[in-house]
Amino acid sequence: MAADMTTPRLFWLCTRCQTPNAIGLATCRACGAMSHQIFNPPKVAGVCDRCGGELAQRADDTPETQQHRIRVYFEQTAPLIDYFRHKGLLAEVDGQRGIDEIQAELLDIVRRP
Repeated sequence: MAADMTTPRLFWLCTRCQTPNAIGLATCRACGAMSHQIFNPPKVAGVCDRCGGELAQRADDTPETQQHRIRVYFEQTAPLIDYFRHKGLLAEVDGQRGIDEIQAELLDIVRRP
């Protein structure tokens, strides 16, 4: 069954989980594969498991930058959460579980009619 992409969905992430998740990301400069220093670390530090290319972290993915993004989010976007919750369009996903569990739940959500 195809997902109804005309129905808006809002995803809410736990902020105490978001910062360590975001600042641990690294992307391969050669193939674009992503890894995470805690949740999906490469077999060899700094080296892509897929192609052997160099892994790099974005310069702006620092704890300070993430905290600023979270502050701006709560000031400008968070007020919409109650609106979407009231409309039944809020999908709340526990971001403290493993990648496979989170991915499965997200796929289930976006596939719902």
